[in-house]
Amino acid sequence: MAIIKLLPPEVISQIAAGEIIERPASIVKELIENSLDAHSKRIDIDIEQGGHDLIRVVDDGFGIYPEQLQLALTSHATSKLKSSEDLFRISTLGFRGEALGSIASVSKLLLQSCPPDLDQGAEIFCEGGLLHPSKPWNGSPGTRIEIKHLFYNTPVRRKFLKAPPAETAQITETITKMILSSFKNNLDNCDVHWSYKNNGKQVLQASQGASLKEMISIFFGKDITNDLLYIESNHRDFKIKGFVGSPNIDKSSAKSQYLFINGRWFRDRTISHAIQEGFRGHMMTGRFPIAFLYFDSDLEKVDVNIHPTKAEVRFRDPGVIHHLVFNAVRNVLLDKNKSAVFNLQDESQVTRKNQIDIGLPEFTITIPSNRNNPEPWTLESGPSPAPSLPFNDKNNSTEQMAFENPSAAGITKTPNYTYLDKSLPPPGIIPALNLEENIKVLQVYNAYIVIETEEGVLIIDQHALHERILYEQLKSKLTSGPVPAQKLLIPETIELAAFQAEMVLSRQEELLQLGFEIRGFGGNTILVESFPALLGRKSPKTLFNKVIEQLFAKDEIPSKDAFFHHILSLTACHSAVRSGDILNETEMHLLAKMRHLSKSHYHCPHGRPTSLLISKNDLENQFGRT
Repeated sequence: MAIIKLLPPEVISQIAAGEIIERPASIVKELIENSLDAHSKRIDIDIEQGGHDLIRVVDDGFGIYPEQLQLALTSHATSKLKSSEDLFRISTLGFRGEALGSIASVSKLLLQSCPPDLDQGAEIFCEGGLLHPSKPWNGSPGTRIEIKHLFYNTPVRRKFLKAPPAETAQITETITKMILSSFKNNLDNCDVHWSYKNNGKQVLQASQGASLKEMISIFFGKDITNDLLYIESNHRDFKIKGFVGSPNIDKSSAKSQYLFINGRWFRDRTISHAIQEGFRGHMMTGRFPIAFLYFDSDLEKVDVNIHPTKAEVRFRDPGVIHHLVFNAVRNVLLDKNKSAVFNLQDESQVTRKNQIDIGLPEFTITIPSNRNNPEPWTLESGPSPAPSLPFNDKNNSTEQMAFENPSAAGITKTPNYTYLDKSLPPPGIIPALNLEENIKVLQVYNAYIVIETEEGVLIIDQHALHERILYEQLKSKLTSGPVPAQKLLIPETIELAAFQAEMVLSRQEELLQLGFEIRGFGGNTILVESFPALLGRKSPKTLFNKVIEQLFAKDEIPSKDAFFHHILSLTACHSAVRSGDILNETEMHLLAKMRHLSKSHYHCPHGRPTSLLISKNDLENQFGRT
């Protein structure tokens, strides 16, 4: 029988550390919160190897008295709470007294501090929870904390740390949030001077007195700041101020919505829903606006003690918050629309698109003359800079057909559909089309190809099918070498968010295999020097921004295989014909005949069906002919 016994203190500390210290970014967050609670006016952060080897935070705050250094590294010791009632009126970022003790139990920690009213401070070293005697320290007023060899005594935890670039991206995003939080009192005046270095290189810097818009421009690029809309709303218990992006800027997730309450970053589904509802009708379904919103609340109206990492809060009256945010967002969008001036073009300047704009490299399809037993068609690379991507058969006796790939402005978000099982017949039910027969084809709604077959009426989604075909071509090509690329005469300049730049540059080799040649251009700017040839004349900037979105859409960085799949899907989607493109009869014939080049032609890479079959029997039943 198992015997119940008390755990040793060091095991208890390591378990507690596991709840609080998820990764290096968690440590950075806890240390910065302590610095802000100490009313620091300058905070310097240095990391090495994504926090694996070193995390250092230095501030000029209140400091810790020498006789209290040992207590500061003890669990459940804090200067921020005095009684249980204080839990319901928390005004500080930290309050549990667990962070330093937990960090010290899984690292080698050096704590140095000097209060402003003392001539000399003290330092103490803690190794895996083992405290060494304190000794005098002749440093500047404030606190300096150095953490080395994180999880050195818990190898299982250390094994699960991500590679340095991934951890660095998380740390940079955390620091970005903390810097943005320091605008709680005044959006035109940053309360703190910030400096952040990675491996000795300056990553972020924010001067005391800088405005929120200036910081957004530095962190996320100048393009965003030109499309920010100021919002403000007041209630007796809550005040809201900040910016939302105009509908011109949208993202694939709500991760670009930065919410702060009483100086604390948090996430909240109620508020995200209110923002989304406010943009309803102004933004494509499934896309998300950006936001930088600051909430000032009565301390008793919000509970910040509901989440281990304090990433979520609970409002006493969430309905009021939802109402305030929704109305503030809706009103600013309505005001923007009222003030907009529309310049109607002269009719002679308006180009009516009667047929698809052929702006991409030509696809040469080699159809074997031995049509009864065609060999598989394979993708071959063509000449640079705008290569054709021919499908070739091994048979020398061939006839040529050209299929031009139309341009596409971007990804069209797929709405949610519910399909009946019978709408997605298993392989073999939808007929393979004989290349020799003169099939009848018709385009409807400039989106679907309708084909008469012996089994019934086949309806093809032209974008979904072409996307699948292009995806298979790219995937096939990737197995034998890089995706064909074309060089840009003038490289495209792209500004990234600070937490994105290093992660993107760390995947240069993978991006090169996918047709994107990039290099750093200083700060958070990168240059795109080549892009997949399949895109033809389209700007690579739109697609590359989607690549960045995909890379950071989730908290976890995708694996190499998942990354390749996502980017190939995006490239195929951008390069395929779109709903609304007019195809001529030859193009419709060719697209229909290419269906069976892929074993997965029943669905596009994103999972939407490419075709459905209405059987002849079903038609006759509907018209009472059976």
